[in-house]
Amino acid sequence: MDRRTFLSSLSLCITSALGTTLVNSCKRQEQTATTHIISSAHKLGHKLKTGNLPLPEREGETYDTIVIGSGVAGLSAARYLRRQGIDNVAIIEVNHHIGGNASSGKRNTYRYPYGAHYLPIAELHNKELIEFLSEHNIITGFENELPVYNENDLCFAPQERLYYRGKWRDGIASTIAKFSPAGYNKFVQLLHNYENLKNDNGEYIFALPICNGYTNDISLELDGISFADFLKNNLITEDEVIWYADYCCRDEYGMGIESISAFAGIQYFVARRAKSANAPEDTNLTWPNGNGHLVDILRTDVTQNLICDTLAYNIEIHNAKVKVAVINDSNNSKILHAKQCIIATPQFITTRLLSTIQPERTQWTQNFKYAPWLVVTLILNDTSGILSDVHWDNVLYGANSLGYINDTQQLLTTHNNKTVITWYTTLHKQAPQEGRKQLLHSTTEEIVNQVAQELESVHPGIISETEYVDAVLWGHGMIAPVVGFYANTHLEKLKAPIDNKIFFAHSDLSGLSLFEEAFYQGNRAAKELLQTRKHV
Repeated sequence: MDRRTFLSSLSLCITSALGTTLVNSCKRQEQTATTHIISSAHKLGHKLKTGNLPLPEREGETYDTIVIGSGVAGLSAARYLRRQGIDNVAIIEVNHHIGGNASSGKRNTYRYPYGAHYLPIAELHNKELIEFLSEHNIITGFENELPVYNENDLCFAPQERLYYRGKWRDGIASTIAKFSPAGYNKFVQLLHNYENLKNDNGEYIFALPICNGYTNDISLELDGISFADFLKNNLITEDEVIWYADYCCRDEYGMGIESISAFAGIQYFVARRAKSANAPEDTNLTWPNGNGHLVDILRTDVTQNLICDTLAYNIEIHNAKVKVAVINDSNNSKILHAKQCIIATPQFITTRLLSTIQPERTQWTQNFKYAPWLVVTLILNDTSGILSDVHWDNVLYGANSLGYINDTQQLLTTHNNKTVITWYTTLHKQAPQEGRKQLLHSTTEEIVNQVAQELESVHPGIISETEYVDAVLWGHGMIAPVVGFYANTHLEKLKAPIDNKIFFAHSDLSGLSLFEEAFYQGNRAAKELLQTRKHV
């Protein structure tokens, strides 16, 4: 069966509106094809946007602390509180699943990421992250003060390849270096000039977590121009090198070098200095379900009340207590009470939650831009061996997409009946708002066609082997550190607690949608909350 016939059979089966969960089986001669599409535009979330919300029907439970949002930042905050002996914590989540863009899906025994799919080995100075990884045997010990990582968690070989000039070639950066050696060497030397720059306190300007690195005069100057202009000004013009820089920014930030600041572009290439006793410094930790594995771990660390399918839609401070109005997917509403609250939601949500307490927050976050993503997983009954030579990361030079990940590479079984791959793309060629509209109005056929058109070009026949398609539409997939982001003089205000009652934790406060940043922001907010109690 060719791709057109396959897509037609899918589209005839899809009758529900995009934005709900679709599970539809379509009969075809070879096998049953099932398509499952999830929109991040949750129906409860849209109620917050439209303001179509009731007055709370009743008084609800009382907690020590309420955490709003169960992404990595929210889970990390709750974990930190529990480790300090605070167990009466409610975590409010609008979705049915937890983890934000680090969440994952499952089909039978196969698991796969819905978003973030790896974590680079930890920086040595990031003690809290190293402690977390050690507690859960991802770091198994230390040799000469360097962490030893569990071999099962390190990305297996072969790790990455690039489809360039009509064939697959091992390595992405190495391929660019081979075919554009002068340009690549000039690019590397330019970036090397920034690698060891430090601020007045002796701290690296480019580091993770980013913390205060962006307050330096050099970083603010670089924040004022795009990475594209920075490269052009430094005579980096070779096509392959420009593509490589653009690909890396799209992969890390969701937008390309025309939008991302020079500071963020340089940050990507020079901020990591991790060392390990048993892995190169550029090694990634990964699992079949990507960072969903880390979310599962965080969940086991959090024994508090996890309340899913529930939208927090208004917050007030009354009689030295925090009151949070919530509504669930059955349209039942109530008011929850707590001593304090941590808001671990992206700023476009936070501004609505605090519209009466801190209306100026909308103005403070005008330059917060969120990149839309489309993430599509294919489960293949690969009887013909089309993907027999697949690497973990597979990228196509010049493509609009970011390529695909082999989710089954990390499985320890010697034989798998299926091959599971997850394909990623950003809508970087248009403004984020336009990209979100495109996603929300895309048909199932358009979504599957976009994936099929690219994959069939390098793997003829792959669609005929596909038996399940799981697509996630991320309208606000991740914060993008666009030009001028760190020049925002309100960044510190956005992190500052309100009356020592409301605290803030989300990776967009760092401008980087990374596990390390979300983990740091969650711990930071929890520490700030606990510090206020020492003075009571």
